[in-house]
Amino acid sequence: TSAPRLALDASLAAASLVRARTPETAIAAASLASLVDRVAFSGGEEGLAVAIDAAVKALRRVAGLESISLEDEDACRVFAAPVPAGHALAALARFALPAEPEEDDAASSFQMRLVKAPTQEEFIRGRMTKNPYDSAAIEAETMRDVKNFVCASLDMHGLCDDDYGMELLVCGRIVALGLSVREAYEGVWRVHRGGAGGGIPDGGSGAPREPMDVTYRLTGLDGDATEEIVSSVALAADDDDRLEDDPEEVFRNTNLVRDCGGLEALLACAPLLSDGGARLGSNGGSVQTDLSRATTRRAETSACLLRVLSGVARVEKNRRALLELNAIPVLLAEASRLFSAEKSRENADDERARDDDAAAAAMFSDAHEWARRGKWLEAMETLVCLAHTKALRNTGLGSSPAMWNFLDNAKLHVENPGLLAAARDDASASDGFTDFVNASAEALVAAALEEAARVNPDGGSWESFGGADGSREEREASGFDWEAWEAFASRQAGDVPELGDGSAF
Repeated sequence: TSAPRLALDASLAAASLVRARTPETAIAAASLASLVDRVAFSGGEEGLAVAIDAAVKALRRVAGLESISLEDEDACRVFAAPVPAGHALAALARFALPAEPEEDDAASSFQMRLVKAPTQEEFIRGRMTKNPYDSAAIEAETMRDVKNFVCASLDMHGLCDDDYGMELLVCGRIVALGLSVREAYEGVWRVHRGGAGGGIPDGGSGAPREPMDVTYRLTGLDGDATEEIVSSVALAADDDDRLEDDPEEVFRNTNLVRDCGGLEALLACAPLLSDGGARLGSNGGSVQTDLSRATTRRAETSACLLRVLSGVARVEKNRRALLELNAIPVLLAEASRLFSAEKSRENADDERARDDDAAAAAMFSDAHEWARRGKWLEAMETLVCLAHTKALRNTGLGSSPAMWNFLDNAKLHVENPGLLAAARDDASASDGFTDFVNASAEALVAAALEEAARVNPDGGSWESFGGADGSREEREASGFDWEAWEAFASRQAGDVPELGDGSAF
């Protein structure tokens, strides 16, 4: 049994190479894996048991449950280089679990002869000249897709969205456009052409299916339709339906995993589910130094581990063995760690949000200080930085009407330096201006947040400086002249000519 084990270990090691990977090593890994597969799947139950035993041994070394001993007489012959946990799990899943159901292109592909109704030669120009058509090739899953394909091919695009403009007939019956091509073929064509026992190949044994004749015609041109309408069909249940199979039989190969100590290895790999295997190899196995490589594909490895555990648990004897190994507390502990990690991420997000709020308030205060000293260009630069930093813009302050009005004021003062003196001389504007200048930065921040909560009570992010200017109600509530601000910002970058009279503002 050491030869298959040696071949599997060598194939896993070759597939795990990183710095020394070459096309030759990839070919060698594939060839060795193919050799092990031939031993496993052509050697009967004994060959499969040998392959599963080799995969379990590799997984146990990954988990740190065993290592090669110098006293082992086979030590000089067994290749036991550490490999990523994902590779060992994938090998075990390949041998112990039934193949995952894959979409069978042949089973979903149906040949069709698309034929024009003889009575409508004068009304429908052209014909479908490439018969037979493959339903998969033309991406037709339903008869509606077939109808749309015919309409598009014959330049009748106006009928593509019209379910009542064209009819499709199979075996002299009008088939509903909502039927799948498979339902039309199996439930109408095959049934009325002789059924399953009528000598028509169904493709199940590799024989090609007989093309289905589909007649297309424009609705109403031949008078009222008198043919039977088929709106639904009842297909025979698939004898190979995996859901109807006995799980004890489908997953019987997982008994071999239990017999060679694989359940202990799977439970030892449970940390892969929560922390990517940071605690694997804690028993001193040779894989200790390879843990970072064992977690490079954490999502795929975790999914493979879950798949193997799920398959193993489908067999009653395996479930009893898992209970004896204290599997429930182990798996619940990993689930708890997963939930704790999610909670930690949520707390970290909350902390970052609080930091963003504080940063936005500090920048708003700095801008106010610059404005109080008459440094409107500096105030505007600070506010622009706040407005164009997404995390800060999404705070209540960064998207508040006060923020927009402040930007508008800063822009106006930069545009017209004489506006400050005019505001001081204007009695009607004096009170408001004095209130703004004399107010403390903290008071302004508090007032801005209060106004933001009033205008936007749900606290939704308006994304007003990210390319979308919010709804009309948001703009009206803020009083901010978005178009003028865009023109101003563009002009500052030299993209638009100078606005001479400032009438846009």
